[in-house]
Amino acid sequence: MIFQNSIVRGLGALLVLASLQPNTSQATEQLKGPIKLVVPFAAGGSVDALARIVASGLEETSGQRVVVENRPGAEGSIAAQYVVRSAADGKTLLMGTTTQLLWVPLSRKEPPYNPATALKPIGMLGESAFFMYVNASIPVNSVAELVAFAKANPDKLNYAYGNSTGNIAAAQLIQKAQIKMNAVPYNGEAQAITDLLGNRVQVMFATTVSVLEQVKEGRVKALAVVGSARSPLAPSVPTFAESGMSAVDLSPWAAVFVPAATSSDLTDALSSALVKALTTSAVETKLAGVGLTVRPMPAREMVTFVPNELKKWDGIITRAGIVKD
Repeated sequence: MIFQNSIVRGLGALLVLASLQPNTSQATEQLKGPIKLVVPFAAGGSVDALARIVASGLEETSGQRVVVENRPGAEGSIAAQYVVRSAADGKTLLMGTTTQLLWVPLSRKEPPYNPATALKPIGMLGESAFFMYVNASIPVNSVAELVAFAKANPDKLNYAYGNSTGNIAAAQLIQKAQIKMNAVPYNGEAQAITDLLGNRVQVMFATTVSVLEQVKEGRVKALAVVGSARSPLAPSVPTFAESGMSAVDLSPWAAVFVPAATSSDLTDALSSALVKALTTSAVETKLAGVGLTVRPMPAREMVTFVPNELKKWDGIITRAGIVKD
């Protein structure tokens, strides 16, 4: 489990915040002027929605204008590399997800960057809701029934994914259950949702909470949620572990980063502003609405968190049998 005891973490975050306050006045002066939050996916998606909520909260707590800039492509590595190469002045932030920070460097023979050394964390935002959906026409209502159906109908199910978490979750399920499904990759989740509704793909691993509206309408079924706990957005949907498939053990998260050369004073000031934003009820409520369970983790805690996650995901990718590009 990535996150344990959110209350303790929240209190820890506030203690770190309090300890930072006396030392950030000079850094606050250096941060005057617009701050850019770079999003690795196109506008209109779930990560973009998350970033805009965070940007609004940061504006309130930092006192600076925060502009969202979308730089999609190459599984988010275009945005990540842009931030890596940016000036280390605290003015360019990366809205990071597990795709750019873990999947990209671990799934390629020649990684474009090492997130543990090329980027410096500002703070964790939280854990994302990530579901496995099936078209309503498929006669299954649980993960076990899907596995049985796939075994009885080999290669007749097409599964969609628009990001790395979906890709790995599907690979884990296929390997553990010893089933066959045809992979249909997408550059994002929007077109995949359209194809799921049209039954061109029958299974989809996705973060997009808008699909839950289709679940309510009976057009799609949500069979399980990836992560350590059920999502407040759909509390009746079990986790994969509860469904007897503990091998699907990802916990997708989101965090904010800056170039590695950014000074500790600047990262502390930004971390302080971020923790303040995340601990306001208005921001937390809005983030919950887009499928994020807020779990604040200040910059100094994340220094060890990121390398540990890289090690964990490396093992997951290897066990899932995913071949590096």
